[in-house]
Amino acid sequence: MKTDQISHEERRAVHGGAAPSRPVVVQAAAPSAARSRILGRTLVGALLGLLIVMALLMKWLVEHQVEVAAQRRAQEAVARAAWVRCFERASNRAIDACLKEKPRGQAD
Repeated sequence: MKTDQISHEERRAVHGGAAPSRPVVVQAAAPSAARSRILGRTLVGALLGLLIVMALLMKWLVEHQVEVAAQRRAQEAVARAAWVRCFERASNRAIDACLKEKPRGQAD
């Protein structure tokens, strides 16, 4: 035997005593494909997060608008009541003087 060749027994000893087998070829995805998949998942997650935040903001906005509308209706009711009281006065001078005054609770 030549010195640069390895015997069959030596090969078995190197491979743990098992018979030599075919090398296992593992095909890994290309690095750019893996990165694009990770980037895609990240973007989808970020978009879902933004969608949740937007839904919560819309809920808050609607509730705020309902509260403001209720306050505005209450202020308008106070103003209407003040106008009615003014027109219940007996004389035109009293009505004019009353209309020039600001009713309580009415903003500028």
